[in-house]
Amino acid sequence: MNFSHALIACRGRKRDNRRPASLPAGRLCRLIMKVATLFRLLNEFIVMLLGALLIVLALSGRVGLPGRPIAVALLGIVLIYWGIRALLRAEPEGGRQQAQIRAASLVVVGVLVLAIPMLPVRDAEPLLEIAGAVLVLRGLLGSVLVLRKT
Repeated sequence: MNFSHALIACRGRKRDNRRPASLPAGRLCRLIMKVATLFRLLNEFIVMLLGALLIVLALSGRVGLPGRPIAVALLGIVLIYWGIRALLRAEPEGGRQQAQIRAASLVVVGVLVLAIPMLPVRDAEPLLEIAGAVLVLRGLLGSVLVLRKT
């Protein structure tokens, strides 16, 4: 039995009798939920590190307009789309607050990234600092919500 079959069986959507004989059903479900929680925490930690990287880049003073500003604008549009799509996706009631935080952070970072090529060069560093701070806060909030849920 692979991980996805076991996770579906633990959530009660499907009964699966192919579980290993060495693990009782309840213990297997707890183990899988622990792995899922660790994966969510890892995702939030990576987002927090990305935000910290943006802040460090902005504080280093080596940020300027890219050679192709259309790529940055396209990245901003993709982040906004991704955030709106995350907001409109159906989530279980327990995860709705996390989905709203993820969606809002993506939209805010997308708007900030989209503004970088449109504003003067001197405004690029504060925009990156704000975007990094938003991602760091999202990582912290998301981690607290994941840990509170368990």
